[in-house]
Amino acid sequence: MWSYDRGIGMDIDRRPSVLIVDDEKMTRVLLAKMIEDIGYEPWLCDGTKEAFEQLNKELPDLIVSDVAMPEMDGYTFCELVKKEPRTKDIPFIFVSAIISNNEKIKGLKLGAVDYITKPYIKEEVQIRIQTHMKLRQMQEQMEQNNYQLNVMVKKQMQTIENAKKTSLIALAKVTEGNMIITTENHLENVSYNSRMLAQALAFTHKYENRISDRFIELIETASMIHDIGKIAVPPAILDKPGDLTEEEQKEMRLHPEYGKRIFDEVFRDMKEDEFMSMARNVVMYHHERFDGTGYPYGLKGEEIPLEARIVAIVDVYDALRSEKVYKRAYTLEEAKERMDTIYKGYFEPDIVDVFWKVEKQLKKGK
Repeated sequence: MWSYDRGIGMDIDRRPSVLIVDDEKMTRVLLAKMIEDIGYEPWLCDGTKEAFEQLNKELPDLIVSDVAMPEMDGYTFCELVKKEPRTKDIPFIFVSAIISNNEKIKGLKLGAVDYITKPYIKEEVQIRIQTHMKLRQMQEQMEQNNYQLNVMVKKQMQTIENAKKTSLIALAKVTEGNMIITTENHLENVSYNSRMLAQALAFTHKYENRISDRFIELIETASMIHDIGKIAVPPAILDKPGDLTEEEQKEMRLHPEYGKRIFDEVFRDMKEDEFMSMARNVVMYHHERFDGTGYPYGLKGEEIPLEARIVAIVDVYDALRSEKVYKRAYTLEEAKERMDTIYKGYFEPDIVDVFWKVEKQLKKGK
């Protein structure tokens, strides 16, 4: 067996090693012989200085140390070993001629696993060392099993996450395919720009603790699903090149609610999922306005989920900068003017400020 400190996959056939630290040569030799007889490899050090040099070169599977030594006592040595991340998990056994209960308690509190008293009884020494070596090996095997299990679980979780993303993107593409007037790259633009804006906001004082790397990763895909509800809107309204009537506008404004219903039906077993929860928020609230005049729920300010506030401004920007069958693409200056006047109050001012700072990095229509 080998220690994890050496790295998984290194020389698993070598003999387990025991570092013996004692300033008395005869004691070292005697312990070494006992250890060799049970198949372990003894590493002999005449003091803690030599022991630390050995630990810097290669780590043993177990340490046996005398308590009373001239340059540094065994307790101090043990304390330093247990403070070092590379060596803290190595089983540590004290050897001493006379050990009081207080000394035993002191050593155990420092992290030692056992004591061996002098004069040595060969069978006792071997059994104690074998016991702790086996415990260490069992611990390492458990750590390796846990490591492999975690790798497997992460792979499975990533597979599930990819499947969720694929299903959302597929739904978004179906919605886009049913709309003649939709800009060809609208979904890709909204996805890319939502991610870019979220990344920029993460560097602001207001949002540095609210936007994580995970948030940024999720919004990139969740934003693509924002108009899924339009699949339930009559095609005659979706594809109408001119202005909509009042009744048609009412119907169109129901698409976030339609999206919610579709989302809840298709993903009803995933409502608590972090990824699906963000996507659902985007679907339901991307037409809410910061001043409370949006639809369909009339939310105001920070009642609107942050992801929806981000997608809202990105969605409008791409619509303005894109050419459609009923309009030309607006220039940057024209788009900014409309967003500052016609759309004034729709978006959170702090997000708008950051948006214009990163606008040059965003994708624009086609």
